[in-house]
Amino acid sequence: MVEVSLGHQDYLDVKAHVYMPYGTAEVRAEAIRKVDHAKVEITDLSYDDTVKYALEMSKKYGWILIQDTSWDGYEKIPTWIIQGYLTIAYEITEELEKLNVIPTHIFTGRSWFNGWRNDCIFCRTL
Repeated sequence: MVEVSLGHQDYLDVKAHVYMPYGTAEVRAEAIRKVDHAKVEITDLSYDDTVKYALEMSKKYGWILIQDTSWDGYEKIPTWIIQGYLTIAYEITEELEKLNVIPTHIFTGRSWFNGWRNDCIFCRTL
């Protein structure tokens, strides 16, 4: 999924436009619309081509692209996003430590359908 940072957009008076690749379930797009009041479009493009399309639209309309895929000349925002992912992992491990569960491994996978928050497994070797 190609997404912008959502939440608080009404408070900040910003509008979010979310472009999702072909094959995305409409129920996923509708959930984003309901929670974040974003303009959500499921394209007929692959993930990579949807990223390119989002970049084109951001240039055309003067928007700020917020995307965790980086390329030459577009590294700052993806770096911040990845740092955010690491912060989430750190905070989870802190909470697990309070329960005396200390993971030795964190496995992550990127699934454009579910998003990072659904693709992280913390485990402990015995």
